[in-house]
Parts: sequence; C-alpha cells; structure tokens
Amino acid sequence: MTEMKALANMDRIQINHEVMMLLLSLYESKGKTFYYDDLFNRDLYAFEKKTMEKNLIALASLLELNMTPARIKLFAKKTMAPKTKDEHLLLNLKTALNQLHKSPENFELLVNEVGNLVKLISKHTDPIAFNTYETQEEGMLKMKKHSNREDLEQLMNLFEKHLKSKKFELTQLIANFYVDFLNMNIFTKHNELIALIVLYALVAKDFSVVKYTAFFKYFLKEKDAWKSGTITAAYYWSSGFAQTDMISRILLNILIQAYIEVDDMAHEYVFE
Repeated sequence: MTEMKALANMDRIQINHEVMMLLLSLYESKGKTFYYDDLFNRDLYAFEKKTMEKNLIALASLLELNMTPARIKLFAKKTMAPKTKDEHLLLNLKTALNQLHKSPENFELLVNEVGNLVKLISKHTDPIAFNTYETQEEGMLKMKKHSNREDLEQLMNLFEKHLKSKKFELTQLIANFYVDFLNMNIFTKHNELIALIVLYALVAKDFSVVKYTAFFKYFLKEKDAWKSGTITAAYYWSSGFAQTDMISRILLNILIQAYIEVDDMAHEYVFE
C-alpha cells in the first residue's frame, strides 16, 4: 500500500506566529461571505462568467497548451468545437469547472466523484486510469496486485476523519492532502492537473470567494514558488516528514489576495 505520509503526520505541524496572523486575516475575510453573496447576488451570473474566463486563460498558460492567445480567449468566452488534443483538454476543464461551480458546497471527496472528474478531463484526449502496483504479502510467496484506487479511498477517509475531528485547520489539511495525492502517483497521466483540480474543488467548497475572483489567476503568479514547494515537500515525503509549510503558505496567500480583490470589487460595486 502506498502510504499517506503528510496527512498521517499532521501532528508534526507547528503553526508559527506569521502563519497564525495570515490565518486570522483569512478567516476575518471569510466572515464577510454573506455580505458579498448578498451584495453581488443580482449580477452573480456575470461575475461567475468572468471568473471562469480568467480561470481558463490562466489554466491554459499553466499547462502550456499549444494554442494561440486569441484561440484560448475564444474557448474561454464561447462554445467552440475543439480541433486538437490541447483544445479538447481546455474544453474538458471548462466543463469540469462549470460543474464544480454549480454547487461547490455539494462536492464530496469520494473516489467516484474524482473518477468522474478524471473521465471528464480525459474525454477525447489520452485515457487516464488508476495506477497499479504489486506487493508481497507477509508469509505469502505470491505477489498481490493493488490498485491506487484503494489508496485514494484511504487518503480521502483520513482527510474526512481529520476534518470531523476539528483538530486541524482546513487550509493546512487541504495542502497536506494535495501533497499526498501528488506523491502517491495515483493516475497513469495528468497527476499534477488532477491534484490541482481536486485542491480547487476543496477550496471552492468552503471559500466562496472563488465565485467572484479567479483562483487560477493567482495560482499562475505563484507557479514557480508552488513548484519549489512541491519539490521540497516530496524530498522528505517518504520519510514521513513532508515539508508542506511552503505550500500551505502559498495557498493562504492566494486566498487572502482573492479576498482583497473581492473587497475592492465590493467597494466599487456599492459606489456604482
């Protein structure tokens, strides 16, 4: 079995003063959710449409898709017929994000739900399947075949167990879940992309700020730092001491920046 090194060792995490201040800032902003929802309600569709366009443009850049900027913009704005594998992928991501945005609070961390996301992402492109591996059972001569599907299920169960315990802060849990997901090499292809979309789904479930501002626009700005953070986390991951601090901080900063933008939007909106 591929072990969950980060989520299983959440007790190792010490939140320092600086991170604590960031968390206080984040939850203070999150407290204004009802105010924003009430304020923007009339033009919600317009906000979500614009957010989706910006998200898709950022994702195309993040994935370095072989498409011209003009073509990317068209796909982000309109319903287009894809001609290449990359265009199919972008269209699939648009469908996946639109589905998540319909009712983000209903997203459940289940293998089937992630399996459906994977099916969506791989439509008309390369097929994606669960990786398998062989292990030798104790006292047995025969090798036993395992699917990473079972490992993913255990990882999800552990996340839910931690969530219910209320012992750990949510963004820390999400960051550690992401690091495990990535390092467990669950799928045959696009592991990084799938991990990122699942991370986004978990964020959108609890931080409705992503309805009004593009999460991936901010993520794109942090691309290099995030990459560096995943390398650092992976380096100690197998020993059970994954250094997830950097990824947690970046995730916090992205959400805080998103709230600052929405706060500015609210001021302008009221003024208008």
